[in-house]
Amino acid sequence: MEKLKLFKNGCNKCIRINVDNEEFVIPAEAEFCPGPVESIKHLDYDDKKFDCIIMDPPWPNKSVKRLKTYNTFQIDDLFDLPIETLCQSTETPVIIWLTNNLTVHSSIDQILETWGLQKYAVCHWLKITKTGEPIFPFGSNHKVPFESFIIAFPISEKIEEEKKFMIKNNFCFISTPNSCHSRKPPIIAILEQLIPKMKFDKSLELYGRYLCPRTTTIGFEVLKFQHCFSNFVSNDNYYK
Repeated sequence: MEKLKLFKNGCNKCIRINVDNEEFVIPAEAEFCPGPVESIKHLDYDDKKFDCIIMDPPWPNKSVKRLKTYNTFQIDDLFDLPIETLCQSTETPVIIWLTNNLTVHSSIDQILETWGLQKYAVCHWLKITKTGEPIFPFGSNHKVPFESFIIAFPISEKIEEEKKFMIKNNFCFISTPNSCHSRKPPIIAILEQLIPKMKFDKSLELYGRYLCPRTTTIGFEVLKFQHCFSNFVSNDNYYK
């Protein structure tokens, strides 16, 4: 079976690349593959183990279908992903962003079981305006001011003893969201502050739409938010 081809910035600083006459910023030691997430089945598993895995699947969503902003998929597509195989150890956190769709919430436990994972906590991101107010009322019938994500680990008998860190069930962090639709904050930066004993030197992000240092990102839109002129302030002295 042919191995997956990844593009990598092997430098310890950002670089610029040109793709179809457009410039993009590639963070230090970032790796990416612009293509279907299913291609992780072609990774060389002996070489690719990760300290943290993040997923932001394009869950079925009526408003997204109307806007046609990005492709969604069928939930069943997730069951064949070899997530447990890609975990470095039983201490590898797997973070999965959810939507408020009841079908998504009712399916997630079965998906985790298929991957050999055990749910540790459901956490939340509360989105506020620059004045500190929730972006939508909590009692809204259509949109809510928060998004949720699951933290799971490979199944272990000692999961409760091993995972005694600051993140507990219903943990919530608060920030002002990016103006770009559905762009999530870099969750690893938060985990590194809350779990100082854990190292995230090699992370994997699936369905990602921007790149992070020391992270392998796979998805159709991996460079969506890496465009030099629309997403970054130029500092020519920083680039190679």
